[in-house]
Amino acid sequence: MANGVRSGVGIASDPYVISNWQIEATPNGITIVNTSSYFTVQGVNVYSGLRGIYLYNVTNGIVQASKSQALRDRPPNRSRGESWSLTARR
Repeated sequence: MANGVRSGVGIASDPYVISNWQIEATPNGITIVNTSSYFTVQGVNVYSGLRGIYLYNVTNGIVQASKSQALRDRPPNRSRGESWSLTARR
C-alpha cells in the first residue's frame, strides 16, 4: 500500500495500520497532519533525522509499541497549546 500503510481504510472498524517499519528519518520518519481518519502506528522504530513521528492537527490516531530516537522528539509544550492524547486500544 502507499505511504507505508500496510492495511485498513481509515474508519473506526478498519483503521489504517502503519506497522513494523525500521525508518531512518530524513527529516521526519512518519508525518501525519490534518486528518480525522482512524490510524494505528505500531511496532515502528525511527532513528536519525529531526522528528521521529510528527503528528499535527490529528484525531483518532493511536501510536503504540513504537520507538523514536530522532533529534527533536520532545514532550508537548503546554504553554504553546500543544498536547498529546494517545490511547491504547483494548
